[in-house]
Amino acid sequence: MGGHGIDPVIRGQSQNRLNILLDDSFVYGGCPNRMDPPTAYAPLHSYDEIEIRKGITSLQDGPGGSGGTVLFRRVTPVFLENDAPVRGDFGGRYGSNGDSREAWTNLIVGNEDGYLRTFGQYGKANNYEDGDGREIASGYEIRQGGGILGWTPNADSEWSVQYEETRERDVQFAGAGMDSPRSDSTTVALKGRHRMSSRWTLSGNVSWNQVDHLMDNFSLRPAPIQMGSAMKVEVPSESETLTAKLMAESVSGPTEIAFGLNAQRNRRDAVLRNVSSSPVLELARLWPDVMIRHLGGFAEVTQHFSDQQRLSGGVRIDHAVARPRDSNERPAGPPWVRSAAQLYEQAYGVRGDLEVREWLPAAFLRFELDQQGHHWFASASYSERLGDASELYIARNAAMGNQQWIGNPDLAPEAHRQLDIGLRSQASRWDSQLTLFADDVEDYIYREQVQIGTIKRDRYRNIRASLYGLEWEGGVRYASHWETRAQALIMRGDNRSDGGTLAQVSPYQGQLSQHWRPGKWDASITLRLAAANDRLNEDAGERASAGYAVVDLGLMWMVSQNAEIALGVDNLFDKRYVNFINRNRAASDPLNIGEDSFTDTLTEPGRNAWISASHRF
Repeated sequence: MGGHGIDPVIRGQSQNRLNILLDDSFVYGGCPNRMDPPTAYAPLHSYDEIEIRKGITSLQDGPGGSGGTVLFRRVTPVFLENDAPVRGDFGGRYGSNGDSREAWTNLIVGNEDGYLRTFGQYGKANNYEDGDGREIASGYEIRQGGGILGWTPNADSEWSVQYEETRERDVQFAGAGMDSPRSDSTTVALKGRHRMSSRWTLSGNVSWNQVDHLMDNFSLRPAPIQMGSAMKVEVPSESETLTAKLMAESVSGPTEIAFGLNAQRNRRDAVLRNVSSSPVLELARLWPDVMIRHLGGFAEVTQHFSDQQRLSGGVRIDHAVARPRDSNERPAGPPWVRSAAQLYEQAYGVRGDLEVREWLPAAFLRFELDQQGHHWFASASYSERLGDASELYIARNAAMGNQQWIGNPDLAPEAHRQLDIGLRSQASRWDSQLTLFADDVEDYIYREQVQIGTIKRDRYRNIRASLYGLEWEGGVRYASHWETRAQALIMRGDNRSDGGTLAQVSPYQGQLSQHWRPGKWDASITLRLAAANDRLNEDAGERASAGYAVVDLGLMWMVSQNAEIALGVDNLFDKRYVNFINRNRAASDPLNIGEDSFTDTLTEPGRNAWISASHRF
């Protein structure tokens, strides 16, 4: 909904249906409106690997994750006796649309006994223009950096301590009714890994993260006018997360075993305040000091029957506890303001003890077969997910003509039953991968909007739902230097309780690219495609989007083994287009306040010429 912070979507699932770990740490943003998803605090150029797992293929990283898991990893550097003691990289990028600038550096100093790794990243951008030349509020400035001190006393042990920070300033969001003048994140982590014998390895990590976030509707935009005067509101919020994991792994011939424990604790607090009044008035405890805790264990086994066949599976059980510790505290605001507990009773008839306690089981089974250049796979899984802080406990008051947003403490956990089958083929001149997937969801947590007298109310309830579709990707290589690649996604999400579609489900989309790769060069032209979408979720205020075909150009030159320069033009023909899942429901946002609030579906950037360069040493 802005220019910074990508909220990933995998097979129609996003937000807390995905497990996103930043170097083994869970980071939960401080904004109820998801201005700061976990990726907002991920300095991308500081990571060595980014792994995307679709669906449930492992249970080692925590409960839930029905849509998939995204792992951002920094790999422990290895220094041999004759290696140079210093290594690293640096680079930069510039984009013309929004005058975006980015620079980064990574430096590692070490030897066989240990290392010091430092990293830093800076980014700044102004508002971009869409294909019609309309300015879209999306500017930001961000500074990120940190360091890791590691000890590697021998080939069997490694230990490290880590510290990193993110400092965001003046982040603008056209897809919301507020911007974020400040958002800060701090993470401290300890890690260790020790090989106890030729068969057994023990590893563990513990991390603490704190996010302090502020959003308002007046620092970076004109305050909206209500009843003849400026209505200035702000939401200071914080999120504090503790992540811990202990795991043992064993390899004995064709059998691999892993088992361990995970712990996770998150506390969130957010207050909506009217700063136009004197004194300042609290309008709502959006997150009334919400605490959610998970403690669980897992066990996984992979059995290699031969070099071509393997079967893997696992089980997991978690105990989850959630409670709003300040739910009975009534904000010191106008007479119509209610406590969170009063709002839950008003919306759902829920009263008394608001603590939620649930056992969350999970299991998966996966078979893989390699056969003459073809890799067949099939997997089945079951997982459960507890509602998040907003789904269970968000509590936004509203006066006449405005909008409430109320979580439901009585929600049952989501239960996902998934199946996916696929074939990946590889030959000297071509490759292809096709995956069919289906997810039958009992007690899907569904957000809807209803009219209660003169007030609109966003609320949650459980429904039966299903998500299903296919993914395909392939390529053909020919005439020495030429390659044509394509990919496609076709999927649907159905509300099986009431009929209709789920919200935020992508239309049919795909991509076609042509590459020319002579030696150190890679020139490409890419066509990004999406079908029109008029299968809408009315409860989310979605609007139809037109299909589009957008052309991108790219050129990369490997100057040397360690240096490269790339340039290109995105959206070559300056087309106005809309990505359907990019803040389509902005018009129904409960925090989109005032007569001048944003009501359009967010349009994407117009033509953008860019250049980047990087060097490793």
